[in-house]
Order: sequence, then structure tokens, then C-alpha cells
Amino acid sequence: MGHTKVKPSILGGQIGFATAADVPELVHLEQQCYAQAWSESRFAQECANPRSYILLLREKGVIQAYLCFWHLGPEVEIHSVACTPNRRRSGAAQALLEYLCDWSRAQHVEQMFLEVRRSNEGAIKLYQKFGLTICGRRAGYYSNGEDALLMYCMVTQR
Repeated sequence: MGHTKVKPSILGGQIGFATAADVPELVHLEQQCYAQAWSESRFAQECANPRSYILLLREKGVIQAYLCFWHLGPEVEIHSVACTPNRRRSGAAQALLEYLCDWSRAQHVEQMFLEVRRSNEGAIKLYQKFGLTICGRRAGYYSNGEDALLMYCMVTQR
């Protein structure tokens, strides 16, 4: 993951990139957010993958939110976004997405993709603020049978 740039966020915290040392805290945050949370080994694999990056929002040294994405040449694929329960709907995910968009433009990324639960209206609205539009559906994508909506945007047009 190799990026160490840390940027102050509008929320008073700092945004930077995760390292393997952050895995235990990421697992803890993930378990607060998802019934089928990513495991320690999954986060370790993401940290070891040269195409994978995990953005962190820290406040007073504690991870409050993360965004995991893959950089695949001209594309970015967002894999997971999570905020601690007390930071939901507070601008934490928005700050991470803004950072990702700025980073993506600097890396000459052209397109951004993600999948989101069809029922996650709040996330869908947030992604739409960033220019992502629904471009497809993956039927029964999630383990409970829920569909995923595929969203996409051109980074350079945002």
C-alpha cells in the first residue's frame, strides 16, 4: 500500500492509508458494522495486495471509518466502506470519498465502480452525490439473497 500521505479532513480527523499494523483495529470496526465482517486474514490480504488500498479516517488516533478500494490502471473499484456507528451520517464516508476522488484524479484514473446493497438507500444517495449512477444489477449477490446495484462514474467528469 505504500502511501503515507496524511491529510486533515473537514471533520477534524486525518485521512491516510492503512498499513498491516492497522488490521486489528479494522477488524474491530468491521465487526461493529457488518454481520458477515471481513476477517483479520482478509484485511491482511488487502494490505499485502499491491493493487489494494485502505483509506482511514482517524480522530484522536482512533479509526472512525475506512474505505477499501483497488486501483486497476485506469479504474478504481470500491470494495468496502464502513463507519463506526457513532460516525454514520456525519460526513465520514463523504470525506473518504472526496479524498478518493482527488487521489484518483492525481493517478489519472478514468472510471470508478462499486456494488451496493439495493436496500442501502443512504449509501446510494451518497454515491450519487459523487456522480455515480446505477448501471446494472447483480441478482442475489449477497449471502442473504439481496441484489447488488452496480454503480459507475467517469472520474474525470466529476
